[in-house]
Amino acid sequence: MKPVLTLELQAGHPNVKWNKSGMQGLDLHVDRGAGTFVFLARDTVPDYLDTFALPAAGASAVWKYKAIYLLSDTPCGQWSDEARTRALRSRDHRAFCFSGAAGGGRCFGLPRSRTPA
Repeated sequence: MKPVLTLELQAGHPNVKWNKSGMQGLDLHVDRGAGTFVFLARDTVPDYLDTFALPAAGASAVWKYKAIYLLSDTPCGQWSDEARTRALRSRDHRAFCFSGAAGGGRCFGLPRSRTPA
């Protein structure tokens, strides 16, 4: 058994969606572009809103998430597949954009016709 993670944008930040599937929770790990996954949170109530600061203006980063289920506070099952998104803050600080494998990207703060590249 392994968690299925999906990402959506909520309040300008990635929201990691997951289902308990009879388990108590999960341990969530993140790689913010450094090439190494680090512990992010032990979550017992789906979903998890990642409020980490966005990249600097004009910069972008690929954020990857993975998780493993918990049963009696012990990791069990298999690691989830990676869920990834590209986080971008526009140079003028007026837009926050995310794109993911689940389809397209979304920006907040600017009309779509002025979405940063």
